[in-house]
Amino acid sequence: PGRSTSAPLASNLNFSVGETVANLVKVGLSQGGQITVVTNVKSADVIVDVEGYVSALPTAGQGLYDGLAPARICDTRSSSLPVNQCTGKTMKPNSTMTVQVAGLGGVPANAEAVAVNVTVTDTTAAGYLTVFPGGARPTASNLNWASGRTVPNLVVVELNSSGGLTLYNYAGSTDVVLDVLGYYT
Repeated sequence: PGRSTSAPLASNLNFSVGETVANLVKVGLSQGGQITVVTNVKSADVIVDVEGYVSALPTAGQGLYDGLAPARICDTRSSSLPVNQCTGKTMKPNSTMTVQVAGLGGVPANAEAVAVNVTVTDTTAAGYLTVFPGGARPTASNLNWASGRTVPNLVVVELNSSGGLTLYNYAGSTDVVLDVLGYYT
């Protein structure tokens, strides 16, 4: 109720011809339970992956988001972080890397999920990165890039039972930077 049916002035995603771009967007549903996707170009292929939803206000202590001052918990390029489990671990093609999150950057041990800014840089080929708890890898990507590009994106991801997350790199080599922004309990 009360939601606008016209397109907002601000964009959620910007792209050039032939470019594949991923982005996280939180959006309310219409009264009919739908969203509207609008583009200012003649045609574009669009994939919408639903990664979660909010069904009701959470009870105290459960499902609440707690924002943090951004804290870098992983940088494959640098060893200058106080705790850097990723130093020297440039991701190779078709590889995964597990990163511990709980206990770092202000994320408590009981966190269920985190909001993290993920950046790829020093990319050697066009590719994509998927961020997930572990186990079976989802088909959706979180970041897409062309060779030589530096690309960031906000990702909200459930943590595994050990408080970590898994990164999957599809093609080429890339350095990865993770900055934790908050957590869900």
